[in-house]
Amino acid sequence: MHKKPNILFVMTDQQRRDTVGAYGSLICRTPNMDRLAAAGTCFDWAFTPTGLCSPARASLQCGLYPHAHKVLTNVSLHPIRESLPARADRLTPALKSAGYNLGFVGKWHVNEHETPKDFGFDDYYSLGDYANWRRGQGLDYPDVMQDYSKQVAARDSVTPEQSRPAWLCDRAIDLIDKYSDEADPFMIQLNFHGPHFPNIVPEPYFSLYGPETIEPWPNFDDSLAGKPAVQSIKKRHWQTDVMNWSDWQPLVSAYFGEITLIDAQVGRVLNRLDATRLAENT
Repeated sequence: MHKKPNILFVMTDQQRRDTVGAYGSLICRTPNMDRLAAAGTCFDWAFTPTGLCSPARASLQCGLYPHAHKVLTNVSLHPIRESLPARADRLTPALKSAGYNLGFVGKWHVNEHETPKDFGFDDYYSLGDYANWRRGQGLDYPDVMQDYSKQVAARDSVTPEQSRPAWLCDRAIDLIDKYSDEADPFMIQLNFHGPHFPNIVPEPYFSLYGPETIEPWPNFDDSLAGKPAVQSIKKRHWQTDVMNWSDWQPLVSAYFGEITLIDAQVGRVLNRLDATRLAENT
């Protein structure tokens, strides 16, 4: 009897739809995301339950809207510090009861006190584990890499193979190898930090897209007249209301570069599924 399908769940953070070739990007190159799109289903209309990280991620874990699961803002960053308790999780127990081996790699941001292991995952590699690995290798780990509120574009001093996306994919590949020897199916959740700012990107990806070649968004000069006040408020909050397109170009350039770096690393994971003959049942 054919065993239940394996699941590889890949999530990037703060990536625009129009940065994917399959969705029409003419600048940012994403051959491996396009490869996934060509082999599966693309949704032209898909909506997040909210524009904030923790509430949206909590919704993925429990299948409820934020007003129902009560995670209304980003945990650890705001006065309202409601986290999703493990008892509210529906995804992990359902997979566990169906006999799945469960691995979690990367950004969590659902509960600041309980980890994926507390929710029932068998293996967990965090963003903090990468920071510790990098320091252990004697590699510089800039403080700004941990500041998720800074719109920063900078060249990373490491090689692509030593970058955070590559390290996360190394761990996902380790889990594929570990679980492939077992009779039970697996679900591996691979959550990248990027391309959420700050965009600290190694060469050659940092210089892959010349800032001067990036044209303004069609709505860049939108006055926001007649639109919800929160849009203008957030521009002031992020201090983007005083930025010209020339200020944005290096940020967008590094952002595109990080997306293509992530794409290359996703390709390595897909290649590993091919090499282990698991792709057809994943």
